[in-house]
Amino acid sequence: MGLTTVKALAEIYGRRIAAVSRLEAIASEAGEGEWIAAMVNGSRGEVCAGLYRRDGGRLVLQGEESVLPVAEFVEDVRRATPAGGVCWATLDKELVVEAPWWIERKLAGDRLEVVTAVLAPRVGQIGYQQAQEGKLVDALALDANYIRRSDAERSWKDTSGAARHAR
Repeated sequence: MGLTTVKALAEIYGRRIAAVSRLEAIASEAGEGEWIAAMVNGSRGEVCAGLYRRDGGRLVLQGEESVLPVAEFVEDVRRATPAGGVCWATLDKELVVEAPWWIERKLAGDRLEVVTAVLAPRVGQIGYQQAQEGKLVDALALDANYIRRSDAERSWKDTSGAARHAR
C-alpha cells in the first residue's frame, strides 16, 4: 500500500521518486569497514541479502540482492572477501550468532552489527542523495523489487510449466 500511495502522489504532483533498497539502508547503518554483508530473515530457511563495498564513502552493491539459503550467501561472501574483515549487518542477530559458520567468519576478522529496525531516517538520507544526483524515476517506472516470487506465483508457474511440458 505504501508503494501505491507514493506512486499515486508522484503521479498527481508530477514528481519523480527515489527508489531505495531496504538492504542498502541496513548496510548504510553499519559502522566502519570496506565490506558489508546486509541480510534479513527471508523465512523458508532463506535470507534476503546483498554484499556491499564502500567506495569513496558510497556503498556499491556487489552483484545483486537475492533470496537464498544462508549457507549460499556466506559462501558468496567468502569468495568475494577471502581476507575476511566483513561487517555482517542485520536486524536479526540470531541469523548470525547461532549459525555454525559464524565462528569461522569471526576468526577471519568479521564482525556483527545489529542495526535498528527504524530505517526511515536512513531511507530518507539515501533518497535525498539520489535526488541530489538526479537518480530518480517516474511513477510508472517505479516498481517493487520483490526478489522472491510469491507462493501463488510459484504454484501458478510450476503448474503452468508442468502443463506446457505435458503437451
